[in-house]
Amino acid sequence: MYDRGEAKILSARLSDPDDKMSSLVTFLSFPAPAVSPLSLSIYLLNSISLSLSFFFLYFLCIYQTLFRISNMTYEDVIKMGGPEQNRLLLCIQRNELCWDLPELIDKNYVVMETTIAGRCWRINPDGLIKGKAGDWGAMRLVFWSDLKDYGKRSGDSPSYGFLVAFHDNGTYGSTLNSGYVMSPGTNYKVDLSVKKETREPPPGGKCDASLISTSYGDYNEGACIMECKDRYLHEKCGCVNVRPPLNESLSTVTYDYRSCDLKEWVTCLEHYLNWAKNYRDPFYSGDWCSCSTACKETQYSAQISSSGISAGYANQVFNSQQSENSLLKQFAVPELNISYDSPEDVRENVMVLDIQFSSMTQSEIRQIVTYTKENLLGDIGGVLGLFLGASVFTILEFFQFLFFAIARHCCGSDNKPKKLSSNENL
Repeated sequence: MYDRGEAKILSARLSDPDDKMSSLVTFLSFPAPAVSPLSLSIYLLNSISLSLSFFFLYFLCIYQTLFRISNMTYEDVIKMGGPEQNRLLLCIQRNELCWDLPELIDKNYVVMETTIAGRCWRINPDGLIKGKAGDWGAMRLVFWSDLKDYGKRSGDSPSYGFLVAFHDNGTYGSTLNSGYVMSPGTNYKVDLSVKKETREPPPGGKCDASLISTSYGDYNEGACIMECKDRYLHEKCGCVNVRPPLNESLSTVTYDYRSCDLKEWVTCLEHYLNWAKNYRDPFYSGDWCSCSTACKETQYSAQISSSGISAGYANQVFNSQQSENSLLKQFAVPELNISYDSPEDVRENVMVLDIQFSSMTQSEIRQIVTYTKENLLGDIGGVLGLFLGASVFTILEFFQFLFFAIARHCCGSDNKPKKLSSNENL
């Protein structure tokens, strides 16, 4: 991910009592992380849609007019739940629109990723956007939450808004086990720091150096779990709920996964729930999915502060969206009595995310073996030399003594020197 030609060691080795070494590395510029916001409201809509399809699917299949719906895939249902890409209202970096940056000409600065939790934006997927520390390299993202459409359907959730994750460009948001919940009507300032960890493979460590890439991007524990789930569903049902993002472009993929249609998912849902139940069980999860830790991993730590969206900013956004083809007009659904026609509507629905690096230094933690077999042999030799006076030469002399003793014993006693009598001495 990083160009080592731009790196310079800033500090000496910081030795820990355990088997890890830390250092700091500085860079001229950082590739900005991939940012994966997931709309929590859309996730609830997907859950409702899937529940309805579960209970009414057999009735829908009776009617020929709804034949097309019954043959939709699970993945199609999630895509229908949204969100659409245009709910990312704005992307600015280095005071320029992201799509106008020279490095992004004819490139995608954002793609949509379909996950089992819903669709999410994958911003800076190829790591082409780079930044410096502080405001000089900050990136601003503006999202629209569309609360009037989904707010009434969120009664079973204590929160609404977006679940945002910052990760390496080689990984996908669907493999991450955590994220930050962010609410609309808020401006968030995110200060990122980068930590790279390198672990030792056996016999000194526990990571598997052969695990490099997966159908979910670079190997990590989350990607391993998702592949484990896909293999299980494919063996039981012949299909999966959502296809992995690299299903067709990675040569190491064992199966050509396809998404279950809704009729298949009715029977496959039982297998999915069985897998989830057993994997969640802390006493049996290793039997279902045995996932090694990654030997190399890049992590982003975030310090987040926030404030409400100002009335002035809401007025500015509202005034810029007064044309017939504006996004606010596109989000309106007159037949459902949904419209956004005031600055207050903008203030309630907009979420602003300002991302920057707090420093141009990268923390590197390397796991090393501090006690090897060679160390053990050296310690044994030292103890023997100290307490027994033994060395290589004395050991050779000992074997030489044994050899001559055995040789004299085997050859008889004729060659032994005779004792002289007292008469002979005289």
